[in-house]
Amino acid sequence: CENLEEFKALTGFTFRGMVHPDDYEKISASIKQQVNKTHGELDFVEYRIIRKDGEIRWIDDYGHYIEYDDQNSLYYVFISDVTDKYEQAQSDKALHNAVIEALTKAYDSVWLITDPATERFELFRIDKEMEHLIPANVAVKIEKFSQALAFYSRLVLEEDRQRFLEELTLENIVRNTENKLIYSVSFRRVFDDGIRYYRLELTKLDLPDGKHCIVGGFKNVDEEVRKDQHFRNSLNQRSAVIRALGRVYDSIWLVTNLEKQHFELYRVSDNVAHLLPTREAEKFRRFTDALTFYSRLVHEEDRAFFLDAMTPENIRKNTERDMLYPVAYRRVFENEIRHYRAEVARLDLDNGEINYVVGFRDIDEECNG
Repeated sequence: CENLEEFKALTGFTFRGMVHPDDYEKISASIKQQVNKTHGELDFVEYRIIRKDGEIRWIDDYGHYIEYDDQNSLYYVFISDVTDKYEQAQSDKALHNAVIEALTKAYDSVWLITDPATERFELFRIDKEMEHLIPANVAVKIEKFSQALAFYSRLVLEEDRQRFLEELTLENIVRNTENKLIYSVSFRRVFDDGIRYYRLELTKLDLPDGKHCIVGGFKNVDEEVRKDQHFRNSLNQRSAVIRALGRVYDSIWLVTNLEKQHFELYRVSDNVAHLLPTREAEKFRRFTDALTFYSRLVHEEDRAFFLDAMTPENIRKNTERDMLYPVAYRRVFENEIRHYRAEVARLDLDNGEINYVVGFRDIDEECNG
């Protein structure tokens, strides 16, 4: 407005006429509450106004109410245009939320420790499976991290609960997020239909105002953990089988992927060691490379048969039909020829993979006996 008359015409010369209609009720209630709380002295509010040209601006308003005799009072107000400051704050908040949203897409629930020094806490997002346990109107009332942690710990399996609480003290969180990009705490969570593995991952996030907060995301890692356990069990199962077989065989080979011919030399017999030192043996990564080397030890008359019998196609076909696929041949030593047998067994692991164990066995006495 250019003058007082224009201002009167625009606002009706009233406070209601000044304030954006969508803000008036909330602002009026806030002013009354503050004036009553401060015994009629001070209030501070922020609100929008609509200028004569239609532009909306943000105002901060400091008011002081004075009664200077029984019949007269004065309410004076200092206002200033804070639109640029407000819009920057909103921009920073939007950036802050966008960063958190991007960082936390993989998480079921997200917590913010907005001020570690005072434990100030904000529930950024809650997973659907918790909504019936903690309604939104209750969740927003949790303002301290320790309160949120105490509530959540009730969902943690009793055997894990004490460790969960000890690892998630604010002191531990602050120290670990200073030293690590992500500080993670694994635990088991109890659901109506069973127990699932979970992990809380926390990271420190620097804010535009120079402060920082800590973002914590809860992640369902049940499938990941159980697959890993399954894999470890399969490896233990495989090792146990090979150890048992190792009592019978001179050398043992392990084909971990027949299609790709992935190969491991599990053990080599002493009478081959001088021909194939360990450092050389460890270089074999393909089954066919190992087979080609070994075939030089096979009697010339048996070599073509041996190589044909030990092709991946023949191994797969014969181990599907029989528990043990034997291939007999004669092996050449420096001073003699001995009867040998390669025995191939298919090993179905708990994780769905198929390995093949190849054991080489001296059967000379058996053949000549």
